Amino acid sequence: ITYTAETDNNVALLWRTGFSQSESVAVMFMSNVIYNAHFGANVPNTVSKKYKFGLTSKDTNTINITVIRVETADAGIYKSVASNVDGCCLLVVTAKPTDPTLTIYPEHPFVNSRVTFTCCSLVQRWPGYIPSNLSYQFFGNSRGHTEKNSFIVNNLTNSDKGRNISCQATDDRGKVSIISKNITLDPY
Repeated sequence: ITYTAETDNNVALLWRTGFSQSESVAVMFMSNVIYNAHFGANVPNTVSKKYKFGLTSKDTNTINITVIRVETADAGIYKSVASNVDGCCLLVVTAKPTDPTLTIYPEHPFVNSRVTFTCCSLVQRWPGYIPSNLSYQFFGNSRGHTEKNSFIVNNLTNSDKGRNISCQATDDRGKVSIISKNITLDPY
């Protein structure tokens, strides 16, 4: 099971273990035991400001842990361990795309020339091997066309002078960056 959470939010991790009633179970994260349960017995769990669960637990069939104020270091596999059955979940931590940077090529375009604006941002997702995609939106000129992270105007005119172009990135989970700084067109 994969869970996704934004930084600074809480997330509940819940999965069924299939353990029998006579077994005990521990949950490990990054080689640390963060949770213990044994059916029919009270197993005290460490009081933690990072995780929320009952201080004593008897239910080994369901793991239910809330990670408080998620940070990038919380991303990874949470694994339940017992003598004969294992279970786990993956926590993916995300943040909105980084502040986009907008560039123009050529830097000083001429009337009747082609100009390309390129918007660059990054997806912030941990663990880093989780695939991601960004889409881009450009503002300030409707005469061009978008290709991936570029906005192209094929034929600048005098009427383009003074237009402010900006961009914004959106990741594949719908998280949106701030709008970039403007570039003001001033063709020669």
